Order: sequence, then C-alpha cells, then structure tokens
Amino acid sequence: MVYKATLVCEGGAMLGVYTAGILDVFLENDIIFDHAIGVSIGAGTLICYSALQKNRAINCMAIKDKDIAYVGFKSLVKKRQLFDYDLCYEGFGDLYVPFDYDAFAKSPVQTEVVVTDFRTGKPAYIKCEAKYHQVMDAARASGTLPIVSKPFPLEGIECLDGGIADPIPLERAKSYGNDKIVIIMTKIPGFRKEVDDDWRKDLLDRYYKDYPPIREALDKRAKVYNQEADLIDILEKEGKIFVFRPYEWPCSRIESDYDKLRAGYAMGVNDAKVRINELLDYLNK
Repeated sequence: MVYKATLVCEGGAMLGVYTAGILDVFLENDIIFDHAIGVSIGAGTLICYSALQKNRAINCMAIKDKDIAYVGFKSLVKKRQLFDYDLCYEGFGDLYVPFDYDAFAKSPVQTEVVVTDFRTGKPAYIKCEAKYHQVMDAARASGTLPIVSKPFPLEGIECLDGGIADPIPLERAKSYGNDKIVIIMTKIPGFRKEVDDDWRKDLLDRYYKDYPPIREALDKRAKVYNQEADLIDILEKEGKIFVFRPYEWPCSRIESDYDKLRAGYAMGVNDAKVRINELLDYLNK
C-alpha cells in the first residue's frame, strides 16, 4: 500500500545495514511511502527500497568475496580511498548485484538525496530520476566523504556527503507536505556529535584553506546535527513523527566483517518486525 507519508533515511557509513533491515521489512509488508529522502548510505539503501529490490542493499554491503570488497585496507592500497566508490556504485550497480532501473522507473516513491554543495557549503537536494545511472550517481554523490574523496560532479554541483550540511533532513521532509514522517536513524538514542578536536581542525584548515564555504560547513556540522537530533527527539515524544533507531550500535562505521554486518542488518529486521503494528497505527491515523 502506498502511504501519503515521507520517509527519511540518515547516513552513517556501514551502520546503514540497520536501515537496510528495516526497509526490507517495509517491502515484505507492502509499506510504501510516496516521498522519501536519503543521506549518504541512507541514500544508497533508499534507492534499493524505491526500486522494490528486497535484500539488494544488504547484499551490496555484507560481502564475503574479498576480491570485490569496497571498504577497508584493500581500497586504501588500490585507490587511496577508504571506500572504492567506482566498485561500490558502478560495479555493484551494473554487475555484482544489478540495480533494477526499470523497476525504479515504475516506482511510486518520489526519491530525493541530500548532497553538500562544495562551492557553497549549503545542502542541495537532487531528485533521483529514472535515467540509466543517474539514480546510482545521485546516491554516490550523497555519500562522497570529505578529505578522503574528491567532490563528485553531478547536475552542475560539486557534491560532497549530504551529512555535512543536512544530516537528518527533517525540514526538507516537511516541505513535501505530508503530515506523516518516518525517520530511520543509525545512531543510538542520545547520540550527539562532538565538536572537532584541534588535530582534526588543523587537518581541515590545511586541506580546505582555499575553500572557505566548505570549511565553514564542516566546522558547523556537529552543531547542525545536534540541533536536528534535538528537534527529532521533541517531535517523537509529541507523536508527530515516527522514529526507528538502534538501541545498541549495529556495527562500526567502517565495518567489513560479513557476520557483523549481517548481525546489524538482523537488528534492523527485528526492530521493524517488533514495531510494525505501531508503525501502521501511526500511518493510518
């Protein structure tokens, strides 16, 4: 059933296995949102959901074959990047776990991702379109990490991780006009970002000294995240939004162990199944 409601998926690198588990339970129960917005890995899991491809997200994240692993030491050696984006989005999108572009084209979910505009330091919102590889490129753009990656060009924007400028896009979700908003977070209750310590500030100063807008955005990201998280806590207590979040860490942010990733996914599956009736009551009010 398609609900007139908006789904928001937070980022968090490999913590996104938790989100993948919840989204697969949504698909099992035919819970489809007419609008959805994702950030970083939240965008990567979301496009699988929007294409109605159950199990695709976790099959792209929990990988037994180390020859096609895209996160960790091997990627650092080969690409000098913590994540091999070419392998993650092009290799898996077209070859290893193919993305169903035809299904996405027919999807009732209007899907959008958040990126941070490298030139302005402000959030930008990119609609995922039913064109070959555009949707995959949009997800990649949303998850392009600072420092370890160059900005990814898409639709005239030099894109970095959307989590810098708008990590939990609640206000953007409200702009779609739906009264019901469901947020899948990847952080435990009460988590707040800490301000960068001196060594990290020095690193950012050296790396982005010629790019003041993105440097300022990076300096403010903890404040932005914490303000959004505070508001979400308030609205959740008031019953105005519905929030899923893990009550213990699903895994590490850069986890590559297959069993640990599968366990984090199972945590999401279990949480969604336990709360499925509660969610349906909220959506049907």
